[in-house]
Amino acid sequence: MNKAKINQSIKLELLANPKIDIQVLADKYNVTTMSIGANKSTLVKQGLLEPTNNKHEEFGKRLISGINDEVADVTEVTKTAYKLKKEKNENTYANHDGENKEVARVKIAKYVIDSGVVGTIPTLPNTEWAIEQKIDSQVSGNDFIGVECHEPTFKVMKSNLKKLSLKAKTVFGLIGSIIYTKLENTYAHLILDYCGNLATICKEIEYAIVNDIIGVGGIMAITFSKPIRGTDMQSEKLKGLASITNNIKDERCMSDKGVEAYFNKITGWNYQVVEFFYYQDTYPMTLVIIKRIK
Repeated sequence: MNKAKINQSIKLELLANPKIDIQVLADKYNVTTMSIGANKSTLVKQGLLEPTNNKHEEFGKRLISGINDEVADVTEVTKTAYKLKKEKNENTYANHDGENKEVARVKIAKYVIDSGVVGTIPTLPNTEWAIEQKIDSQVSGNDFIGVECHEPTFKVMKSNLKKLSLKAKTVFGLIGSIIYTKLENTYAHLILDYCGNLATICKEIEYAIVNDIIGVGGIMAITFSKPIRGTDMQSEKLKGLASITNNIKDERCMSDKGVEAYFNKITGWNYQVVEFFYYQDTYPMTLVIIKRIK
């Protein structure tokens, strides 16, 4: 293994487990602890890893470095990062037809169509490509990048794509693999139909906004569940709002005010939050539509 691949592997292990013993990692790759420290410093400078500090929660389990710009291919980095995931390997998006879920899909498609902006759109289509088909039926010129990290779901998603006329590619891995490291105006829109927990996905959203990776006029459509898990907090901006809840003891949901305060805080001058839509799936859900205005 050459030096570049060794450094790449070291970075992936640091992202997957920031608490890993540096000496153990050095022994594994037959390098000095100074070399491990240099790789860790690089990740900190890139904003992919927080400095070692007991006052901060470590993050980066979902962050991926060194992704090849050719997102059509499933890179070795993405494959390796997926193997390093410690999350349970199951499809967490089982409720594809929850109450008002279709309303949320229609809203997302309409905002993208009405924007007049066309181009490349990363998306989390699950198996059905429902939102993407709605967009494609009304406007041409878009190409989609469908991402999925659950292997059985990915296979069905890829198989269903062959039956459709969509111009789309598929990537097996995490959506972060085609968000992190991307530059300004890389994409037309982002359809982030996570349906997961905001606390675990907020760093991807913040990176996309800070780096303006969608073009002016483009839309970021984000769905997530309102229940929170304090131990998974990845964003300092979200931590202070997590205690604002709807007083639902069993579900520990963030309140509408907490959700709205967070997005109003991170959007800055270049973006506008144009809609919050609250609906019901297995859990209380939120759709946020953000538009880049300059």
